[in-house]
Amino acid sequence: MLDIRIIREQTDLVRHSIAMRHLDPDKTNLDRLISLDDMWRKEQGRVDELRGKRNEISSSIKDLAGESRQTAVERVKEIKKELSELESHLETLKEERDLLLKRMPNLLAEDTPIGHTDEDNLEISRWGEVKALPFKPRDHVELGSITDTIDFDRAGKVAGSNFYYLKNEAALLELALCQYASGQLVPRGFYPYLNSRYGPRRNPGGHWLCSSRPGDAGL
Repeated sequence: MLDIRIIREQTDLVRHSIAMRHLDPDKTNLDRLISLDDMWRKEQGRVDELRGKRNEISSSIKDLAGESRQTAVERVKEIKKELSELESHLETLKEERDLLLKRMPNLLAEDTPIGHTDEDNLEISRWGEVKALPFKPRDHVELGSITDTIDFDRAGKVAGSNFYYLKNEAALLELALCQYASGQLVPRGFYPYLNSRYGPRRNPGGHWLCSSRPGDAGL
C-alpha cells in the first residue's frame, strides 16, 4: 500500500504515475483521497486539542470546590459529548480514506517503459532458448479448466471478475507451498500468523503472515 505521506508530499508524482498507467482518474479518486485526508487531519487535530483540554480540566477538579467545581465537571461532560461525535466522524473519514488508499497503485520507476498493452513491453534480457513446441500451448485458464484445478466461474460470482478458486491438486499444491515456506522460515526466527476471515471487511488481508521475532539479528 502506498504511504499516505508520499501522497501528501508528492501529489504531482502520484498523479503522473496514475496517468502513465493509463488509469481512469475518476476510479482512482486521488482528489477525493486528498480531500478526505485533509479533513481527517483537521479533525484529528481538533480531537487532540479537546482531549488535552478535557485532561487539563479533569486534573484541576480535585483542587476546586463549590460552583467552580460544578462548572468544571459540566465542562468535562460537554467535551466528552463533543469528542464522542468527532471521534465517530473521524473514524468514518479514516475508513473511507484508507479504502481509497488501498486501491492506489504503487509509483512507477522512472525507467519504466510506457505502453497501453503487453505488446508495448520491452524485452530487457533473455536466458536460454525458447523451445519450438510441436503443438499450440495452452494458458493457465484453459489448463485449469481441463484439469479441474481452477474455478473462475464460481469465484467470479462471489468476488467479481479476475478472481479464482484453487481446487483439487492446485489447492493441495498451495497448502504444500505454505507448509514448505513455514518449514524454511520458522527455524530462522520467524513465526506464523493466521488472520481471521471474519474480520472487518474494511481490513482485508492474507491468511498467512510471517514476522521476525523481536530482537532477532539479521532478520
